[in-house]
Amino acid sequence: MNEREILSQRIVTLSGLLDTPGGALGPAAGELGARLRAGWETERRLLERIVAEAKDGDVRTVVDVWHARTTAFLGGAGGDAAGWTDGEGRRWLAAEVLALLDDVRERLATWAVDVPGESEAV
Repeated sequence: MNEREILSQRIVTLSGLLDTPGGALGPAAGELGARLRAGWETERRLLERIVAEAKDGDVRTVVDVWHARTTAFLGGAGGDAAGWTDGEGRRWLAAEVLALLDDVRERLATWAVDVPGESEAV
């Protein structure tokens, strides 16, 4: 499984959690469920963007570019509430994006070690 496939599989997992009508984290899950869903939705959107940008390229390079760009934005904007709105009108919080990117890096590093045949390439 390559890095693009690893992220694509995570998107499938998140979609299963988010798109199941009446699932465990539906309206009855309350505030905690709403917070989990919001985080998963943000993660799915970010992963979809990374996979789209890494069409023929290196996923880690795209993650690094996003991380550098977001870090620079946060340095200039300051504060945990610093963020932007994308072309689709969705709000992104820089600190949350950085935390997700760190998670993506960790996930890729873990899979690179655990997937047979890929650990030798690291």
